[in-house]
Amino acid sequence: MRLLQAEIDKHRIVSKSRKRDNGSAYGGQPLGRGALYAMLSNRLYRGEIVHKGIAHPGQHDPIIDEVLFNDVQEILAANRATWSVALMPMRRRCSPGSSSMPTATG
Repeated sequence: MRLLQAEIDKHRIVSKSRKRDNGSAYGGQPLGRGALYAMLSNRLYRGEIVHKGIAHPGQHDPIIDEVLFNDVQEILAANRATWSVALMPMRRRCSPGSSSMPTATG
């Protein structure tokens, strides 16, 4: 994800600029990792619409083919699993009731 974000930043790709009803502008900002994760997981790009957790065919053509979308989902899932395993020892050390849990007295 960091490499993707660096490439997007290099090309100065930003979020859509918009105007509020009062005329003030917002958007036009660099895309953060959270926005990238959301876009890469969005089934709309697959030509689908999701309602109550169930994907249905949309009335629009997909812009990403199914194989590529599924490959990206596998990579994102593997990254989540890797981070979960890597953070497990830290979660145990800092869990409530743990003897290494920081206290107000230090």
